Amino acid sequence: MITGKNTNPRFKDQILDGLTHIIIYHDMEMRIQWANRAALDLIGLPPEQVIGRRCHEVIFDTNHPCKDCAVKRALASNSTEHGEMTTPDGRTWLVTANPIFDEHGNVIGAAGISIDITEVKKLRAEKESLLKALEQASQKAKTLENLIPICAVCKRIRDGKGAWNQVESYIQEHSDLRFSHCICPECAKEHYKDLL
Repeated sequence: MITGKNTNPRFKDQILDGLTHIIIYHDMEMRIQWANRAALDLIGLPPEQVIGRRCHEVIFDTNHPCKDCAVKRALASNSTEHGEMTTPDGRTWLVTANPIFDEHGNVIGAAGISIDITEVKKLRAEKESLLKALEQASQKAKTLENLIPICAVCKRIRDGKGAWNQVESYIQEHSDLRFSHCICPECAKEHYKDLL
Protein backbone atom coordinates (compact mmCIF):
# COMPACT_ATOMS: atom_id res chain seq x y z
CA MET A 1 0.00 0.00 0.00
CA ILE A 2 1.24 3.47 -0.82
CA THR A 3 0.91 6.05 1.93
CA GLY A 4 1.48 9.77 1.83
CA LYS A 5 2.00 12.46 4.39
CA ASN A 6 -1.47 12.26 5.92
CA THR A 7 -1.42 9.44 8.49
CA ASN A 8 -4.58 10.53 10.29
CA PRO A 9 -6.57 7.30 10.95
CA ARG A 10 -9.80 9.12 10.00
CA PHE A 11 -8.36 10.17 6.62
CA LYS A 12 -9.43 6.93 4.89
CA ASP A 13 -12.90 7.19 6.38
CA GLN A 14 -13.12 10.79 5.14
CA ILE A 15 -12.24 9.64 1.63
CA LEU A 16 -14.75 6.77 1.68
CA ASP A 17 -17.45 9.00 3.18
CA GLY A 18 -16.89 11.48 0.37
CA LEU A 19 -17.84 8.92 -2.30
CA THR A 20 -21.39 8.64 -3.68
CA HIS A 21 -21.10 4.85 -4.09
CA ILE A 22 -22.39 2.69 -1.27
CA ILE A 23 -19.59 0.88 0.53
CA ILE A 24 -20.33 -1.65 3.28
CA TYR A 25 -17.90 -4.00 5.00
CA HIS A 26 -19.48 -7.29 6.18
CA ASP A 27 -17.98 -9.91 8.49
CA MET A 28 -18.23 -13.67 7.83
CA GLU A 29 -21.75 -13.70 9.33
CA MET A 30 -22.73 -10.96 6.85
CA ARG A 31 -23.05 -8.46 9.70
CA ILE A 32 -22.20 -4.87 8.84
CA GLN A 33 -18.95 -3.78 10.50
CA TRP A 34 -18.55 -0.48 8.66
CA ALA A 35 -20.58 1.60 6.20
CA ASN A 36 -19.77 4.87 4.47
CA ARG A 37 -21.98 7.96 4.58
CA ALA A 38 -23.76 7.11 1.27
CA ALA A 39 -24.75 3.70 2.68
CA LEU A 40 -26.04 5.23 5.90
CA ASP A 41 -28.02 7.81 3.90
CA LEU A 42 -29.63 5.01 1.84
CA ILE A 43 -30.42 2.98 4.95
CA GLY A 44 -31.68 6.05 6.79
CA LEU A 45 -30.33 5.01 10.19
CA PRO A 46 -27.42 6.23 12.34
CA PRO A 47 -24.29 4.01 12.52
CA GLU A 48 -25.15 2.64 15.97
CA GLN A 49 -28.41 1.18 14.56
CA VAL A 50 -26.65 -0.34 11.55
CA ILE A 51 -23.37 -1.82 12.83
CA GLY A 52 -23.78 -5.49 13.77
CA ARG A 53 -26.92 -5.97 11.69
CA ARG A 54 -27.19 -7.53 8.25
CA CYS A 55 -27.78 -5.32 5.22
CA HIS A 56 -30.94 -7.21 4.21
CA GLU A 57 -32.32 -6.46 7.68
CA VAL A 58 -31.68 -2.71 7.56
CA ILE A 59 -32.37 -2.10 3.85
CA PHE A 60 -35.14 -4.61 3.08
CA ASP A 61 -36.50 -5.33 6.57
CA THR A 62 -36.20 -9.10 6.05
CA ASN A 63 -34.35 -11.94 7.78
CA HIS A 64 -33.23 -13.50 4.50
CA PRO A 65 -30.37 -12.41 2.23
CA CYS A 66 -31.29 -11.05 -1.17
CA LYS A 67 -31.79 -13.57 -3.93
CA ASP A 68 -28.41 -14.10 -5.60
CA CYS A 69 -26.66 -11.91 -2.96
CA ALA A 70 -23.20 -10.92 -4.26
CA VAL A 71 -21.78 -10.58 -0.72
CA LYS A 72 -22.97 -14.05 0.27
CA ARG A 73 -21.48 -15.49 -2.93
CA ALA A 74 -18.15 -13.66 -2.41
CA LEU A 75 -17.86 -15.04 1.13
CA ALA A 76 -18.53 -18.56 -0.17
CA SER A 77 -16.36 -18.43 -3.30
CA ASN A 78 -13.43 -16.37 -1.95
CA SER A 79 -13.59 -14.35 -5.17
CA THR A 80 -15.15 -11.16 -6.48
CA GLU A 81 -18.84 -11.51 -7.31
CA HIS A 82 -21.27 -9.17 -9.08
CA GLY A 83 -25.02 -8.73 -8.97
CA GLU A 84 -27.91 -6.28 -9.04
CA MET A 85 -30.35 -5.26 -6.37
CA THR A 86 -33.38 -2.99 -6.38
CA THR A 87 -33.93 -1.05 -3.18
CA PRO A 88 -37.39 -0.26 -1.76
CA ASP A 89 -37.16 3.27 -3.23
CA GLY A 90 -37.11 1.72 -6.74
CA ARG A 91 -33.46 2.38 -7.54
CA THR A 92 -31.34 -0.34 -9.13
CA TRP A 93 -27.78 -0.92 -7.97
CA LEU A 94 -24.85 -2.77 -9.50
CA VAL A 95 -23.19 -4.58 -6.58
CA THR A 96 -19.58 -5.76 -6.56
CA ALA A 97 -18.56 -7.81 -3.54
CA ASN A 98 -14.88 -8.43 -2.84
CA PRO A 99 -13.66 -10.89 -0.22
CA ILE A 100 -11.30 -9.41 2.36
CA PHE A 101 -8.36 -11.59 3.48
CA ASP A 102 -6.27 -11.55 6.65
CA GLU A 103 -2.46 -11.75 6.65
CA HIS A 104 -2.68 -15.56 6.38
CA GLY A 105 -4.92 -15.52 3.30
CA ASN A 106 -8.10 -16.43 5.15
CA VAL A 107 -11.33 -14.67 4.22
CA ILE A 108 -12.48 -12.52 7.12
CA GLY A 109 -15.32 -10.65 5.43
CA ALA A 110 -16.42 -8.92 2.24
CA ALA A 111 -16.67 -5.34 1.06
CA GLY A 112 -19.74 -4.58 -0.99
CA ILE A 113 -19.61 -1.60 -3.33
CA SER A 114 -22.88 -0.54 -4.94
CA ILE A 115 -23.31 1.92 -7.81
CA ASP A 116 -26.71 3.40 -8.69
CA ILE A 117 -27.50 2.28 -12.26
CA THR A 118 -31.17 3.29 -12.29
CA GLU A 119 -30.75 5.89 -15.03
CA VAL A 120 -28.57 3.58 -17.12
CA LYS A 121 -31.21 0.84 -16.97
CA LYS A 122 -33.96 3.36 -17.77
CA LEU A 123 -32.04 4.64 -20.81
CA ARG A 124 -31.30 1.08 -21.93
CA ALA A 125 -35.02 0.19 -21.72
CA GLU A 126 -35.94 3.33 -23.69
CA LYS A 127 -33.32 2.46 -26.31
CA GLU A 128 -34.69 -1.08 -26.65
CA SER A 129 -38.23 0.27 -26.97
CA LEU A 130 -37.16 2.72 -29.68
CA LEU A 131 -35.26 0.00 -31.55
CA LYS A 132 -38.34 -2.24 -31.44
CA ALA A 133 -40.55 0.58 -32.73
CA LEU A 134 -38.04 1.31 -35.49
CA GLU A 135 -37.98 -2.35 -36.50
CA GLN A 136 -41.79 -2.47 -36.61
CA ALA A 137 -41.91 0.71 -38.70
CA SER A 138 -39.28 -0.72 -41.02
CA GLN A 139 -41.32 -3.90 -41.51
CA LYS A 140 -44.45 -1.89 -42.28
CA ALA A 141 -42.52 0.26 -44.75
CA LYS A 142 -41.20 -2.86 -46.48
CA THR A 143 -44.76 -4.15 -46.85
CA LEU A 144 -45.88 -0.95 -48.52
CA GLU A 145 -42.66 -0.75 -50.55
CA ASN A 146 -43.36 -3.97 -52.47
CA LEU A 147 -45.41 -4.03 -55.66
CA ILE A 148 -49.07 -4.03 -54.78
CA PRO A 149 -51.54 -5.51 -57.32
CA ILE A 150 -54.37 -3.01 -57.83
CA CYS A 151 -57.38 -3.31 -60.12
CA ALA A 152 -57.18 -0.80 -62.96
CA VAL A 153 -60.96 -0.33 -62.92
CA CYS A 154 -62.27 -0.44 -59.32
CA LYS A 155 -58.94 0.34 -57.61
CA ARG A 156 -59.23 -2.54 -55.14
CA ILE A 157 -56.01 -4.12 -53.92
CA ARG A 158 -55.33 -7.86 -53.91
CA ASP A 159 -53.83 -9.02 -50.58
CA GLY A 160 -51.43 -11.92 -50.01
CA LYS A 161 -54.38 -14.35 -49.67
CA GLY A 162 -55.86 -13.39 -53.04
CA ALA A 163 -58.78 -11.37 -51.63
CA TRP A 164 -59.60 -7.98 -53.14
CA ASN A 165 -59.86 -5.12 -50.61
CA GLN A 166 -60.74 -1.46 -50.69
CA VAL A 167 -57.59 0.70 -50.81
CA GLU A 168 -58.41 2.18 -47.39
CA SER A 169 -58.82 -1.23 -45.74
CA TYR A 170 -55.58 -2.54 -47.17
CA ILE A 171 -53.50 0.49 -46.15
CA GLN A 172 -55.04 0.66 -42.66
CA GLU A 173 -54.25 -3.02 -42.12
CA HIS A 174 -50.62 -2.62 -43.21
CA SER A 175 -49.76 0.75 -41.64
CA ASP A 176 -50.74 3.14 -38.88
CA LEU A 177 -52.61 5.38 -41.34
CA ARG A 178 -56.33 6.02 -40.92
CA PHE A 179 -58.74 7.59 -43.42
CA SER A 180 -61.55 10.09 -43.09
CA HIS A 181 -63.88 10.30 -46.06
CA CYS A 182 -64.93 13.46 -47.85
CA ILE A 183 -65.76 14.43 -51.42
CA CYS A 184 -63.41 16.46 -53.60
CA PRO A 185 -64.84 19.42 -55.57
CA GLU A 186 -64.63 17.63 -58.97
CA CYS A 187 -66.51 14.55 -57.70
CA ALA A 188 -69.08 16.73 -55.98
CA LYS A 189 -69.80 18.51 -59.33
CA GLU A 190 -69.88 15.26 -61.27
CA HIS A 191 -71.93 13.08 -58.90
CA TYR A 192 -73.95 15.56 -56.83
CA LYS A 193 -74.56 18.46 -59.24
CA ASP A 194 -78.30 18.41 -58.45
CA LEU A 195 -77.55 19.17 -54.76
CA LEU A 196 -75.14 22.03 -55.42
